[in-house]
Amino acid sequence: MTARRWPDPGELLFSSILGLLLFSRPTYLFSDGSTGWHLVVGRWVLTHGAVPRREFLSYTFAGEPWVAFEWLSDVALAVLESLGGLPGVAVGCAVAIATLFWMLYRDMRSSGCAAWLALLLCAAGAIASSVHWLARPHLVTFFAIYALYRTLDRHWNGRLGGGRLAVLVGVIFFVWGNAHPAFPLGLVLMAVFLAGALLSAVVQPTTIERARAVAVAFGVATAVTFANPYGYALHLYVARHLADPVLGATEEFLPPSLDGGLQTTCFFALVALLVAWSCDPDMN
Repeated sequence: MTARRWPDPGELLFSSILGLLLFSRPTYLFSDGSTGWHLVVGRWVLTHGAVPRREFLSYTFAGEPWVAFEWLSDVALAVLESLGGLPGVAVGCAVAIATLFWMLYRDMRSSGCAAWLALLLCAAGAIASSVHWLARPHLVTFFAIYALYRTLDRHWNGRLGGGRLAVLVGVIFFVWGNAHPAFPLGLVLMAVFLAGALLSAVVQPTTIERARAVAVAFGVATAVTFANPYGYALHLYVARHLADPVLGATEEFLPPSLDGGLQTTCFFALVALLVAWSCDPDMN
């Protein structure tokens, strides 16, 4: 008789997120009205075989120059819709979100974290991020940050050579730069990592080659962000977008508040744990 296999906590986490989004809260993924115009842009790209350069969604700005800075994500959403309608979009986005947290759990376990602690931290992270569980292009940024950090970490721990680092970083930023305008956040993350690598090289000269590889990868990442249908116009558009005072007043760009409920409570708890771990990396 074979021993009974109990469900892995990571599998429970995956199924719980999937069940929540598809059965308990089936309309939650569509609680932001912008999903509709992302689908329309995606359909337009698939129909015309090109990216739009003039506004065609707005009545008041029709025909004005426009940068569709999320065109690749829009195409992915439109493909999901063509395969299964809005339910197909919901299933695709829900599976993506659940998969991300399952991967985070598996990474923590492979690093030696106890199952209960990995599950607790992933659950807290899931709750903190749930405000952004929407069928929108910013889901790409979730995966881009994860992939970028994992790639840099593997390189620094000697599991990834400098050449492959540059190639993988280039692929990440190529997709990211065409799918969501938060790619400057990735450059900031790389700059922080590079600063740490250079400081490490000063203290431990044996790490100079790894620091040099990170510097090369940073250059590749910066260059690849210009590999989009709009070139440098994308960067100008993102800069003007971020400088818009109306954007700065929207909820998602405001600093988190302790009065924000369970989501922000989990966020601050994770920040506190990060600070504690930084002070004592050997803590369990």
